[in-house]
Amino acid sequence: MNSQKISYAPKVHKVCKALKAINLRSSEILDHPKIHICNEGCQNALAEILEVLIEVCETYKLPLAQTWVPCRRRSVLAYGSGQKKNCSSFDGSCMEQVCMSISDAAFYVVDADMWGFHEACVEHHLHKGQGVAGRSFSSLGMCFCGDIAHFCKTEYPLVHYAHMFGLTSYFAICLTSKHTRNDDYALEFFLPTSITDSSEQHELVASMLAVMKLHFQSLMVALEK
Repeated sequence: MNSQKISYAPKVHKVCKALKAINLRSSEILDHPKIHICNEGCQNALAEILEVLIEVCETYKLPLAQTWVPCRRRSVLAYGSGQKKNCSSFDGSCMEQVCMSISDAAFYVVDADMWGFHEACVEHHLHKGQGVAGRSFSSLGMCFCGDIAHFCKTEYPLVHYAHMFGLTSYFAICLTSKHTRNDDYALEFFLPTSITDSSEQHELVASMLAVMKLHFQSLMVALEK
Protein backbone atom coordinates (compact mmCIF):
# COMPACT_ATOMS: atom_id res chain seq x y z
CA MET A 1 0.00 0.00 0.00
CA ASN A 2 1.22 3.50 -0.70
CA SER A 3 1.29 6.21 1.98
CA GLN A 4 -2.10 7.59 0.96
CA LYS A 5 -3.77 4.20 1.31
CA ILE A 6 -2.10 3.69 4.68
CA SER A 7 -3.37 7.05 5.95
CA TYR A 8 -6.96 6.27 4.99
CA ALA A 9 -7.10 2.60 5.93
CA PRO A 10 -7.20 3.04 9.76
CA LYS A 11 -9.94 5.65 9.47
CA VAL A 12 -12.08 3.40 7.28
CA HIS A 13 -11.49 0.47 9.63
CA LYS A 14 -12.52 2.53 12.69
CA VAL A 15 -15.69 3.79 11.02
CA CYS A 16 -16.71 0.32 9.85
CA LYS A 17 -15.97 -1.11 13.32
CA ALA A 18 -18.07 1.58 15.00
CA LEU A 19 -20.98 0.98 12.64
CA LYS A 20 -20.76 -2.75 13.20
CA ALA A 21 -20.91 -2.19 16.96
CA ILE A 22 -24.36 -0.63 16.62
CA ASN A 23 -25.49 -3.22 14.09
CA LEU A 24 -25.08 -1.02 11.02
CA ARG A 25 -23.04 -1.44 7.88
CA SER A 26 -20.91 1.08 6.03
CA SER A 27 -22.74 0.20 2.79
CA GLU A 28 -24.44 -2.71 1.12
CA ILE A 29 -21.81 -5.43 1.51
CA LEU A 30 -22.75 -8.71 -0.05
CA ASP A 31 -22.96 -11.74 2.21
CA HIS A 32 -21.94 -14.16 -0.51
CA PRO A 33 -20.38 -14.09 -3.99
CA LYS A 34 -22.85 -12.84 -6.55
CA ILE A 35 -24.20 -15.21 -9.13
CA HIS A 36 -25.20 -13.89 -12.54
CA ILE A 37 -27.46 -16.13 -14.56
CA CYS A 38 -26.49 -15.37 -18.13
CA ASN A 39 -28.08 -16.62 -21.34
CA GLU A 40 -26.22 -16.82 -24.64
CA GLY A 41 -27.23 -13.30 -25.64
CA CYS A 42 -25.95 -11.89 -22.37
CA GLN A 43 -22.69 -13.82 -22.70
CA ASN A 44 -22.18 -12.41 -26.21
CA ALA A 45 -22.91 -8.88 -25.04
CA LEU A 46 -20.48 -9.12 -22.10
CA ALA A 47 -17.80 -10.65 -24.32
CA GLU A 48 -18.08 -7.67 -26.67
CA ILE A 49 -18.03 -5.25 -23.74
CA LEU A 50 -14.85 -6.88 -22.43
CA GLU A 51 -13.19 -6.35 -25.83
CA VAL A 52 -14.15 -2.67 -25.68
CA LEU A 53 -12.79 -2.32 -22.13
CA ILE A 54 -9.49 -3.93 -23.10
CA GLU A 55 -9.09 -1.80 -26.23
CA VAL A 56 -9.79 1.48 -24.42
CA CYS A 57 -7.65 0.63 -21.38
CA GLU A 58 -4.67 -0.47 -23.46
CA THR A 59 -4.92 2.51 -25.82
CA TYR A 60 -5.15 5.14 -23.08
CA LYS A 61 -3.28 3.36 -20.28
CA LEU A 62 -6.23 3.45 -17.92
CA PRO A 63 -5.76 1.79 -14.52
CA LEU A 64 -9.15 0.07 -14.43
CA ALA A 65 -12.45 -0.39 -16.24
CA GLN A 66 -15.45 -2.42 -15.13
CA THR A 67 -19.11 -3.06 -15.88
CA TRP A 68 -22.09 -2.56 -13.60
CA VAL A 69 -25.24 -4.56 -14.33
CA PRO A 70 -28.68 -4.55 -12.70
CA CYS A 71 -28.92 -7.15 -9.93
CA ARG A 72 -30.83 -10.17 -11.17
CA ARG A 73 -30.61 -12.31 -8.06
CA ARG A 74 -33.34 -11.16 -5.68
CA SER A 75 -35.09 -12.70 -2.73
CA VAL A 76 -38.46 -11.93 -1.16
CA LEU A 77 -38.37 -10.76 2.47
CA ALA A 78 -41.25 -10.36 4.91
CA TYR A 79 -41.75 -6.67 5.59
CA GLY A 80 -44.53 -5.49 7.88
CA SER A 81 -47.81 -6.88 6.66
CA GLY A 82 -46.52 -7.78 3.25
CA GLN A 83 -43.46 -8.79 1.26
CA LYS A 84 -40.84 -6.84 -0.60
CA LYS A 85 -38.22 -7.84 -3.12
CA ASN A 86 -34.65 -7.51 -1.96
CA CYS A 87 -31.23 -8.16 -3.47
CA SER A 88 -28.53 -10.11 -1.66
CA SER A 89 -27.29 -7.30 0.61
CA PHE A 90 -26.76 -7.81 4.33
CA ASP A 91 -29.16 -5.20 5.65
CA GLY A 92 -31.88 -5.21 3.02
CA SER A 93 -31.11 -1.60 2.11
CA CYS A 94 -31.66 -2.35 -1.58
CA MET A 95 -35.27 -3.26 -0.82
CA GLU A 96 -37.62 -2.20 -3.61
CA GLN A 97 -34.81 -0.23 -5.27
CA VAL A 98 -32.99 -0.71 -8.54
CA CYS A 99 -29.47 -1.73 -7.60
CA MET A 100 -26.40 -2.68 -9.59
CA SER A 101 -23.47 -5.01 -9.07
CA ILE A 102 -20.17 -5.64 -10.84
CA SER A 103 -20.14 -8.13 -13.70
CA ASP A 104 -17.54 -10.84 -13.17
CA ALA A 105 -17.29 -11.32 -16.96
CA ALA A 106 -16.53 -7.79 -18.16
CA PHE A 107 -13.79 -5.92 -16.28
CA TYR A 108 -10.15 -5.14 -16.98
CA VAL A 109 -7.48 -4.26 -14.42
CA VAL A 110 -4.31 -2.78 -15.90
CA ASP A 111 -2.70 -1.44 -12.73
CA ALA A 112 -2.18 -4.34 -10.32
CA ASP A 113 -2.51 -1.91 -7.40
CA MET A 114 -6.17 -1.44 -8.37
CA TRP A 115 -7.20 -5.05 -7.66
CA GLY A 116 -8.11 -4.11 -4.11
CA PHE A 117 -10.43 -1.36 -5.31
CA HIS A 118 -12.06 -3.67 -7.85
CA GLU A 119 -12.66 -6.27 -5.14
CA ALA A 120 -14.26 -3.60 -2.95
CA CYS A 121 -16.62 -2.77 -5.82
CA VAL A 122 -17.43 -6.47 -6.24
CA GLU A 123 -18.53 -6.64 -2.60
CA HIS A 124 -20.89 -3.67 -2.82
CA HIS A 125 -24.04 -2.65 -4.64
CA LEU A 126 -24.83 0.75 -6.11
CA HIS A 127 -28.33 2.14 -6.23
CA LYS A 128 -29.63 3.74 -9.38
CA GLY A 129 -28.26 7.30 -9.37
CA GLN A 130 -25.19 6.61 -7.21
CA GLY A 131 -21.76 7.38 -8.64
CA VAL A 132 -21.23 7.91 -12.35
CA ALA A 133 -22.32 4.34 -13.09
CA GLY A 134 -25.64 4.79 -11.31
CA ARG A 135 -26.20 8.19 -12.90
CA SER A 136 -25.43 6.94 -16.40
CA PHE A 137 -27.84 4.06 -15.77
CA SER A 138 -30.53 6.56 -14.72
CA SER A 139 -30.02 8.80 -17.76
CA LEU A 140 -29.24 5.95 -20.19
CA GLY A 141 -26.36 8.13 -21.36
CA MET A 142 -22.95 9.23 -20.08
CA CYS A 143 -21.76 10.74 -16.81
CA PHE A 144 -18.32 12.19 -16.01
CA CYS A 145 -16.75 13.21 -12.71
CA GLY A 146 -13.49 15.14 -12.75
CA ASP A 147 -12.91 14.81 -9.01
CA ILE A 148 -14.34 11.87 -7.04
CA ALA A 149 -13.81 13.90 -3.85
CA HIS A 150 -16.88 15.94 -4.80
CA PHE A 151 -19.06 12.93 -4.00
CA CYS A 152 -20.24 12.29 -0.46
CA LYS A 153 -20.70 8.70 0.72
CA THR A 154 -24.45 8.80 0.11
CA GLU A 155 -23.88 9.89 -3.48
CA TYR A 156 -21.14 7.30 -4.06
CA PRO A 157 -20.77 4.62 -1.34
CA LEU A 158 -17.33 3.61 -2.65
CA VAL A 159 -15.82 7.09 -2.42
CA HIS A 160 -13.64 6.23 0.60
CA TYR A 161 -12.17 3.27 -1.28
CA ALA A 162 -11.46 5.50 -4.28
CA HIS A 163 -9.53 7.84 -1.96
CA MET A 164 -7.58 4.93 -0.53
CA PHE A 165 -6.43 3.87 -3.99
CA GLY A 166 -5.69 7.36 -5.26
CA LEU A 167 -8.40 7.44 -7.92
CA THR A 168 -9.56 10.92 -8.93
CA SER A 169 -11.57 11.11 -12.16
CA TYR A 170 -13.83 8.66 -13.94
CA PHE A 171 -16.77 8.37 -16.25
CA ALA A 172 -19.43 5.86 -17.21
CA ILE A 173 -21.61 5.26 -20.23
CA CYS A 174 -24.78 3.19 -20.35
CA LEU A 175 -24.93 0.76 -23.26
CA THR A 176 -27.34 -1.80 -24.55
CA SER A 177 -26.80 -4.66 -26.99
CA LYS A 178 -28.75 -6.09 -29.90
CA HIS A 179 -28.16 -9.46 -28.24
CA THR A 180 -30.11 -8.36 -25.14
CA ARG A 181 -32.22 -5.33 -25.98
CA ASN A 182 -33.92 -5.26 -22.58
CA ASP A 183 -30.65 -5.19 -20.62
CA ASP A 184 -28.50 -2.14 -19.96
CA TYR A 185 -24.82 -2.12 -18.99
CA ALA A 186 -22.95 0.74 -17.29
CA LEU A 187 -19.30 0.74 -18.38
CA GLU A 188 -17.11 2.55 -15.86
CA PHE A 189 -13.64 3.88 -16.76
CA PHE A 190 -11.11 5.37 -14.34
CA LEU A 191 -8.78 7.95 -15.88
CA PRO A 192 -5.01 8.02 -15.24
CA THR A 193 -4.33 9.81 -11.96
CA SER A 194 -1.65 11.90 -13.68
CA ILE A 195 -4.29 13.78 -15.69
CA THR A 196 -5.77 16.43 -13.41
CA ASP A 197 -6.43 19.33 -15.78
CA SER A 198 -10.15 19.59 -16.57
CA SER A 199 -9.72 20.33 -20.28
CA GLU A 200 -7.30 17.43 -20.69
CA GLN A 201 -9.75 15.12 -18.93
CA HIS A 202 -12.59 16.12 -21.24
CA GLU A 203 -10.39 15.75 -24.33
CA LEU A 204 -9.37 12.29 -23.18
CA VAL A 205 -12.98 11.22 -22.56
CA ALA A 206 -14.03 12.49 -26.00
CA SER A 207 -11.21 10.55 -27.65
CA MET A 208 -12.04 7.42 -25.66
CA LEU A 209 -15.70 7.62 -26.73
CA ALA A 210 -14.68 7.90 -30.38
CA VAL A 211 -12.42 4.84 -30.14
CA MET A 212 -15.06 2.96 -28.18
CA LYS A 213 -17.73 3.49 -30.84
CA LEU A 214 -15.38 2.22 -33.54
CA HIS A 215 -15.43 -1.14 -31.78
CA PHE A 216 -19.19 -1.35 -31.28
CA GLN A 217 -20.77 -4.26 -33.11
CA SER A 218 -24.00 -5.10 -31.32
CA LEU A 219 -23.52 -2.34 -28.74
CA MET A 220 -25.09 1.11 -28.75
CA VAL A 221 -25.71 3.93 -26.29
CA ALA A 222 -28.86 2.96 -24.38
CA LEU A 223 -30.40 6.39 -24.91
CA GLU A 224 -30.29 5.81 -28.68
CA LYS A 225 -32.08 2.46 -28.74
